[in-house]
Amino acid sequence: MTPISKLIALEADVDGERLAINEIFFDSSSGALRHLALHVDDWISGSEALVPTDFVERPRPQDGLWPVNVDRDTVEQAPRWSHEDTEQHDDAGSIFDLSNWPPLIVGPFGGTYAPMLLQAQLADEGVTNSPGTAERELVDPDSDPALLRGLARASEWLGREAFGDDGMLGTIADLLVDTEAFRVTHLVLRTADAGERAVPLSRFRYTAKGGSHAVLSGGIAGLAQEPTPESLTGST
Repeated sequence: MTPISKLIALEADVDGERLAINEIFFDSSSGALRHLALHVDDWISGSEALVPTDFVERPRPQDGLWPVNVDRDTVEQAPRWSHEDTEQHDDAGSIFDLSNWPPLIVGPFGGTYAPMLLQAQLADEGVTNSPGTAERELVDPDSDPALLRGLARASEWLGREAFGDDGMLGTIADLLVDTEAFRVTHLVLRTADAGERAVPLSRFRYTAKGGSHAVLSGGIAGLAQEPTPESLTGST
């Protein structure tokens, strides 16, 4: 397991160029990582490029890098996102347009993928997301392929208060990511009495309107039974 704060601190390796990773978007229901927002001010003034996680390899924290399997020209054509353009919340839909991408992209293992098809598939909350692959189930053909509903911004979760069945549980200090499956698995809660505890994402119920706090199932008494984040990350 790797804290998502450490993943955001990595740089994306695109054709040998290092680009800052300014945001990670994930599905708060399944935990699946969906997009990296890459800082591309040198290429696209004032905006960031959204790269689906289907086109990135497993991160290499030891090198400070997260390799991306598309070239510079493809990143230049990626859908753009700006903090000023839209406010992302976990209970709201958002639009990411992949129509500007090339019709076909060659993936890391030589296969070809259609970005517009990926856009439709990303809306499926039940998909399995593995790094470097694009094997997904198709969504309802009547659904709007331009909408990716339920995406969360990782940075907005950090520092957010979390409440349970009987009151405030603590503050979300980090998110733990399984970098083999590209999936958020746990919330790291900084609690008043039990220190930091890793609570399964499956306990997440919803985010309050406006994103002020998260609501989890379970109560304060059970926090001491949850593992410490260090026991899952192997750090001391």
